[in-house]
Amino acid sequence: MALSRWFAVTALSVALFAATAEVAVRALHPVPRVQVIDLPQRHTTWIDGEPVWAGAGVIPTPDPCPAPGGLVVLLLGDSIPTMGTDTPEETTGPRLAHHLQAALGRPVCVRVAARPGLPLRSQLAFARSMADGVDAVVAQVWRPTGRWALIGSRWWIDTTDIAVTDGGLPRPPIPMPDLLHRAVLTVSEAWFYATLALAVPDPIDVDRALVAHRALLDWADVLGVPLVYAEMPPLDRPFGAAWDRVLWAVALEAAARHRGVPWVRVSDGLAAAGHDVAAVRLDPCCHYVAPGHDAVAQVLTPAVAAVLSQDPP
Repeated sequence: MALSRWFAVTALSVALFAATAEVAVRALHPVPRVQVIDLPQRHTTWIDGEPVWAGAGVIPTPDPCPAPGGLVVLLLGDSIPTMGTDTPEETTGPRLAHHLQAALGRPVCVRVAARPGLPLRSQLAFARSMADGVDAVVAQVWRPTGRWALIGSRWWIDTTDIAVTDGGLPRPPIPMPDLLHRAVLTVSEAWFYATLALAVPDPIDVDRALVAHRALLDWADVLGVPLVYAEMPPLDRPFGAAWDRVLWAVALEAAARHRGVPWVRVSDGLAAAGHDVAAVRLDPCCHYVAPGHDAVAQVLTPAVAAVLSQDPP
């Protein structure tokens, strides 16, 4: 009798604690240290089973695109080519079109498959929907964006640098089957935030981090158009200054060059052009004001113009 009473009190205490934690988390809305995209709040649409959100950062495609006798460039990215200007025309894509047109002497338009926080898998799905008649693809690289977990139809979680289960979910605070862990993550915000708050850092698995990039390289091959990679620098130091290039970036550059894909180190180009990082950045992370977007576009122009000028095989 005493043992059953102990179990009852323990179960009641655990249930009360869980309910209190759930109410507190839903009321306080703590910010997880892992990047999380709330898909309903982004007004998400789905392309090839990948989420793509509308809203801020939409860069309109000029009409007509292409203009008669013109070329089409497809630009993949996240927030970097979409933020920091008063008008969309001042962002990287339209400025790249302007400089390419001047360099090639013919109309060029740029379709921008980018949204703030958009991971590469979604960028690639978005790009596929905009690829009709494309002559070249440019991919801005900021981080691997190769490991994301989808929880229900609401949460899109960046798991790139944290430990995950065999099923790709953030590792739970206590061991449990993936099926149960996913179910609880879907219904309990307290469990969701506890899982992310206690997430164990894990070195990036280069092979897994590059899966989406390999898919991009393969897609460009199938599409039969040239691809140019643009490695975007951190903006907390002068252009041209050294920074620790993590292993995935080194591996991706090697994979790209092995396939003959040009790799543009934007920092080096901005340094060679004499740009002051403080004058062109919006923040010390990775975003640019209008002069910075134009400077990045100018750095990319020679490599993109070169692949557009090549005779088809």
